[in-house]
Amino acid sequence: MNSTLTYQYLLLLLLVSGIVLIFGCNVTEVEKEETEEERVCPADMGMFPPLKNCYVSSDSYPSWSPDGRYIAYISTNREPFSQEAKDSVASLGLYVYELATDKKTLLHEGGFYTMSSQAWSPDGQWLTFGLGKQIYKIRADGSHLRRLTKNDDRAYFNPAWSPDGEWIAYNDRTVGGVKNTGTWMVDSRGLSNKYLYGIADPVWSSDGNHVLGIRTLAYNDVERIFIRVYIESYMQPDTLSVRDNAINTKPDYSSDDAQIVFQSQGRYDGDIDIWKINADGTGLKRLTFNGGQHPGWSPGGSTIAYVNIDYFEGRGKIWLMDSDGTNRRPMRR
Repeated sequence: MNSTLTYQYLLLLLLVSGIVLIFGCNVTEVEKEETEEERVCPADMGMFPPLKNCYVSSDSYPSWSPDGRYIAYISTNREPFSQEAKDSVASLGLYVYELATDKKTLLHEGGFYTMSSQAWSPDGQWLTFGLGKQIYKIRADGSHLRRLTKNDDRAYFNPAWSPDGEWIAYNDRTVGGVKNTGTWMVDSRGLSNKYLYGIADPVWSSDGNHVLGIRTLAYNDVERIFIRVYIESYMQPDTLSVRDNAINTKPDYSSDDAQIVFQSQGRYDGDIDIWKINADGTGLKRLTFNGGQHPGWSPGGSTIAYVNIDYFEGRGKIWLMDSDGTNRRPMRR
């Protein structure tokens, strides 16, 4: 009797296992097909660190137009831009979004080249951005694309336009390596360039008298401080310690230069969120608590655009919040 029950139990167990195996394989195959169809590596999106999952429709590097009407950003898209890209995962593009009308416009298709942060010219007529390994500029209507940097043996990224429109500061590093050789400046016509200082993530003060950037401490490869580099060479750079034991990057000035917003990753907690601090080093405050990157201050100073990271879905979307960190909401309605 016991042997009969044991035999029946074994048959039932094998039957259930077979059903699970059959349906489990089908589900796995379907999920695998959907995942492979949707994935794209976000390393080109400038996410720091790269997201664990690689999905399309991720946005990065929001940048306000001088009049506050538009936000430019880099985005992947679920729909390929061209026939050649139809069988590939996704491609990158430079978009401009009009806040009043909820309309977005593709200015330039980047394809599968790396695209880095962009900046508006002071008159709002041009945008400069990183494409591949070079710095370009393009009219705000998508016309007149021009390459500004010329050396194919180096990689250039993170452009920032000076308030007078004459110069564009940018980062320079060796191709094939990760060593950042510092910040340079190229004139807005792309005719000449000059070295500024050994900093990264440059951003101009509103009066154009200095560039704020980041620098890794010599004795600590994690903690990064902010350095003001003055355009007049006789003035020595000064430092601003912002958050201890953290990687502090992507700073941006408020319109009156009184405050600095930035992204920060704690050395021990690993979270990347948006913080702000007064330009004199006081008033450090955390603004987001569920992930945030690439902050950008509106011209009036009342609003901050940033990338809200959904680590579960592996997507980044542009969000807005008030300058005190309240009223967080998606950019697009």
